[in-house]
Amino acid sequence: MATTARLLLACALPALLAATLGGGRAAAKPSPPPREVVVPVGLPIQLDGSMTPAEWEGAAQAPVGTDGTVLKISQFRGTLLLGLLAKEAWQPRSRLWLMFVADDDAAGLYQDGALRLDFEPLEHDRAHLMVLKQKGPVEVPLEDQAVARASQRPDGFSVEVAIRLEALGVTPAAAGAVRFALLWARMPPQSTVTWPASLTIDAPVGQPPPDLASSARWARLTGWQDAGGPGAFSASDWQAMLDHDRELARRGRDAHAFGYRIDEERATRKVDREQVPLLEGNLRWIAEREPLSANDLLLLARGYRFLNRNDEALAVLAGLDVDPAWRGTALLHYQRALTLESAERYAEAAEAWTTLASRGTQAARHRYQGMADRAREREAERTVEAAARQADEARRDLPLVLLRTVRGNIVVLLHAPDVPNAVRNFLSLVALREQGRGFYDGTLFHRVIGDYVVQGGDPLSRDEGCEEAGPSDGPSTVTTEISERHGYWRGALCFARGIARVNGCQFFLLVSPRPELAEEGYTVFGHVVSGMDVVDRIELCDELIEARVLSAPPRPEPEPDDLEKEDEE
Repeated sequence: MATTARLLLACALPALLAATLGGGRAAAKPSPPPREVVVPVGLPIQLDGSMTPAEWEGAAQAPVGTDGTVLKISQFRGTLLLGLLAKEAWQPRSRLWLMFVADDDAAGLYQDGALRLDFEPLEHDRAHLMVLKQKGPVEVPLEDQAVARASQRPDGFSVEVAIRLEALGVTPAAAGAVRFALLWARMPPQSTVTWPASLTIDAPVGQPPPDLASSARWARLTGWQDAGGPGAFSASDWQAMLDHDRELARRGRDAHAFGYRIDEERATRKVDREQVPLLEGNLRWIAEREPLSANDLLLLARGYRFLNRNDEALAVLAGLDVDPAWRGTALLHYQRALTLESAERYAEAAEAWTTLASRGTQAARHRYQGMADRAREREAERTVEAAARQADEARRDLPLVLLRTVRGNIVVLLHAPDVPNAVRNFLSLVALREQGRGFYDGTLFHRVIGDYVVQGGDPLSRDEGCEEAGPSDGPSTVTTEISERHGYWRGALCFARGIARVNGCQFFLLVSPRPELAEEGYTVFGHVVSGMDVVDRIELCDELIEARVLSAPPRPEPEPDDLEKEDEE
């Protein structure tokens, strides 16, 4: 058996197969003759997932499991119609497999030509319906051959599936029997229901289940009529359903792919004009057509945090906390704690970490309690920082600098008494004029990372573009200085160090607290006093239109000895 096929199975049903594939050899079972179902010619249906009795009148039916779930089978023209009417709600991450293979005991799910329909109607990080055909050792996707819809009902859920008979190998010239089996992996509770009921996923250690590798115990579908007919749906209706599925899958895939990328926050550039449509635009399109899943909402919250929109992220998480299936879950508390820390709401973050520490394994409790203690320490440190900033802002002798950007104005206050050399260097650059313009005027923010940093100030960006910016130290450099009063908090203005680890011309603004930067020794020489919302909105390659001093400390009157020196000069 092909290794790729075994891996496919293990990946598709990890939680459900863990016990069976990990524990011992299943007892051999006799193979009764496969159940035979003569597929009746039924009525046309409206493929919307809602199984009305009138639509499925006359269909063959069989119980699935013991809770009253019913499988219905019929045929209309060149289309096989399958319906599953369940007595319980569909749980996230559950999967429905419909498997077809040639009429041969030796054939199975991994036989060349086997067809597998993999249906998951709630999540949007994958296509709802994947139609896969075994070709050699791998499965390849098929297009245009099947459509499925699901509908939540007051008493459970229902699924309707339409499959072209030609996808099963049934044609007017070859209308023989087809082996068929159903596997419904339910989470939670982690359990599997099969049809025929005699099937099992028990298996020898590390091997795929024999009842999937062989179709000897599957059902036989026979009695095909009008196998070459035009199908149960008009060509335009079928195409419309396929187009809808493709667009839904594309938008869900694009949105969640963005979510995977932002996990690598230091490698992901923030470009709102591209990323907001990927996140908000795609999820809004989906929400207008079917409910968003909890995973969609978690993605939205993580995306908002990356885009420096923490209030919106917390609002989404609060809404998700109302869902009984997610209320109080560890993942929800974890995302909330991270977002609260980004927003510098450390006292609330400590509560979230403490809640996480109250559950789980001993190692997890120890870890989360440590994060709660750290958050409380950060809350105390942030209080000290706030007091230092407030004291600086109450003074009237500290320099203010305006950064006029394409997103709006930012005003920064410089910490001249704490790091005088850094402030003096920055002010000299702001005042420097070359070819009739300020040194920083027209430069681009060449490093913008969501939930982290906005960096600019390299004159190379003005002429070479932001992709080439980064190596320049500018016309002057000074050694780094460490402030005793100010740290790496949201709104901090810092110098970026060059290759020689000195302060040059490049600077960055923090959009979230980064106390770990203390180990790197960057110079904090100011903080934002107005326009932090502008900093949050800055995107990669945005322009710094102008930098100019709004106010500076008055030049001290020279002492008598200094006057004598000036006269001598």
